[in-house]
Amino acid sequence: SKAATKINIDVEKFLSLTDHEKLDAVEMVLNRSIRKNLAQDGGGVEVKGIDGNIVKILYQGACGSCPTSSTGTLQYIQTQLRQQLHQDLEVRSV
Repeated sequence: SKAATKINIDVEKFLSLTDHEKLDAVEMVLNRSIRKNLAQDGGGVEVKGIDGNIVKILYQGACGSCPTSSTGTLQYIQTQLRQQLHQDLEVRSV
């Protein structure tokens, strides 16, 4: 099996990126690591904004009504973003 591709982001510099650059990086992680899994269950996620280290997401489809979207799924998304971009990122559902 193929090893997961790491995004070429310097984690030390991530928080100093513009919000637009952060958004691009977050979208890359979502596209590579997260959206496919959510789609298998009929759901999805949209980034509504980034404020410093806080990523605001909106669930789509089945994720919107799923009880685990505010716990397990949110934790999964946050863990992926922290591992691939920056350990201080916080994900909030809006």
